[in-house]
Amino acid sequence: MPRVALHFDEQFNETIGKLFDEKDSETGDRLFPTLVDLMVFCAMVGRDSFDDCDGVRVNSKGREISSEVFQSQNKAGIAYLLALDHKQDGNILREESDKEMWEYIQNFAFLGLQQIEKWMNASGNLNIDPKNIILDKMKEIALRDGLHKA
Repeated sequence: MPRVALHFDEQFNETIGKLFDEKDSETGDRLFPTLVDLMVFCAMVGRDSFDDCDGVRVNSKGREISSEVFQSQNKAGIAYLLALDHKQDGNILREESDKEMWEYIQNFAFLGLQQIEKWMNASGNLNIDPKNIILDKMKEIALRDGLHKA
């Protein structure tokens, strides 16, 4: 499988800094331990918020992650599932479709970062730790989807 370069759009550098680079004041750890974990989370937020990622254009000047890193961290399956969910056709998993397949996780991550920025910039949230904003949103989504009953 050829290597594919995935990117976070540079317009999200500040948000990525808050979610990945900065360490939590209580634990001393990053909110997301790797950029792969951050991209996966953002892609899940993007997929939850949007059914489609067609038309998304990610600027390749932002941070880069190789598809090989996803594979080495056993997270490539998430990219495959996003592509299958969107295309509804197993041909997306063929080697000749590799670049297109990987674009789904990158594009949904772009949409997810847009959503996360809205959460973080919402009225009353500017002085709240991003970790707490994300936890509150995750609780809202769990309630919306009835996951609190599981």
